[in-house]
Amino acid sequence: MSSKNAHVPLWLHYVTYCYIILYTLAAVLVSLHRFWQYEVFYYDFGLFDQAIWNVAHGKAPIIDHLVMGGKLIFADHLSPSLFLLSPLYWFTHRQEILLIAQALAVGASALVIYTVARKMLHGSWLGFCTIVSYTLFVGLQNALIYDIHEVTFATLPLAFPPGVTMTTSSITSGEPAMPQLMFVALLSARMLTDQTALPVAAARHFRIPAAPRAYSLPS
Repeated sequence: MSSKNAHVPLWLHYVTYCYIILYTLAAVLVSLHRFWQYEVFYYDFGLFDQAIWNVAHGKAPIIDHLVMGGKLIFADHLSPSLFLLSPLYWFTHRQEILLIAQALAVGASALVIYTVARKMLHGSWLGFCTIVSYTLFVGLQNALIYDIHEVTFATLPLAFPPGVTMTTSSITSGEPAMPQLMFVALLSARMLTDQTALPVAAARHFRIPAAPRAYSLPS
């Protein structure tokens, strides 16, 4: 351990990791509890669920939108990277898997942020404070416990490139972070968020019969 971090107790690292694990577990349990209590709604959980389910089974991402029924989801949410979650439905038909994946994504982003903060701030105490501030932010908590949101998944790609940069020689040489990594991070986040004007406008002109999604009631 470096001299700058020698005064930091080792147990604080384990406390931070345990805190992140417990936070992620709490997010999963709260999300599942809301789902089982019928407090998760079609907007926007059902829209994403239907589109991702269709893609997982080789169908077009058509949604039963009340205003634009039978159209591509891109007419409402342009979030193509979310279809990376489609393989989850190869192993289960339960919609809860999306809520679990969302909580795990935020938990993974917290681990990356802790690693970056600990190296940049030269101390685990400040790193721990950074993680507490990040995870207790009310906006992040609301996003976690209220359905699923593409911007919530974007926390991971936004946190990852700085973490990669901090583990390279640039941390010792004093060189600035690689702008290419930040560009990839912003592009990934953009692909996870919606309302990109041109594709959305184009998708709204195409109407396709929606494939029904069989929903199962919680047992």
